[in-house]
This record gives sequence, structure tokens and C-alpha cells, in this order.
Amino acid sequence: MAMPARDRSINILLVEQDLGEARRVRELLAESELPSAVYRVEDWDEGLAFLRGVAPFSGVPVPDLLLLDLDPTDDVMERALAELRSYPGLQGLPVIALAANGSRSRSRSGFGYRVLDKPIAYDRLLNALHSLSLV
Repeated sequence: MAMPARDRSINILLVEQDLGEARRVRELLAESELPSAVYRVEDWDEGLAFLRGVAPFSGVPVPDLLLLDLDPTDDVMERALAELRSYPGLQGLPVIALAANGSRSRSRSGFGYRVLDKPIAYDRLLNALHSLSLV
């Protein structure tokens, strides 16, 4: 099912180490026909530099969506949300956590972000985008 036409492309910051998962996200977005530009970084420190627009990410657009790999053994999601809330203009940035299968129960999907299990399913990604009013 293709998405309805949109006035402009959405900018997506994908924080994902796994090249296969990153490729899957890009393929799903292409299949959806949602006009989007995906910027990928490998970890949260790079993601934060991207969001702040500091070198080497000077001049990059502010994303409309953050897709963040959720490692259940790390506190990256709580740290990321706390840091996002501290920057003007980023407090309302929609976040979707990408969780390894089985780690979803350990996440807090009711605390300001959505959770999608890996491997990401097309219909769940579309539902998450709709729930965040991005389509």
C-alpha cells in the first residue's frame, strides 16, 4: 500500500550500526513511496552531533523523525530522550526505537517513543508513521 502524496520530504535520522537493518529501513521507506531523506549514523554520540549540527554534520537538516536502535543492555534510550528534552526545538522530535526481537518488553514504549521489533515489518512501520502524524 503506497502512502498518499506529501507536500515535502521528511528528514529521518537513523541511528543504527547494522548495515543490513539500515538497508531494510531504506527499502521499507522506498516501498511506502513516502518522500524521505534518510541520514544514517552508527551510534548515539554521532546522532547527537547530527542533531546539534556540529562538525562533521554542520548544515544538515533538522530531522522530522529519529529512528534509534535500542540495545536492551544499554541505557541509550533514556539518555537520548533526556538529551533531546534539553535542546530547544528537539523536545517534540518523534522517536521510534528499533528493538531486537524479544527486547521490546524491556523498553518503555509509553514514555515518549514508539517501539518496533526487528526485523521491521512494513505494516508496523506504516502504523508507527501514521500514529506520529508523519503521513
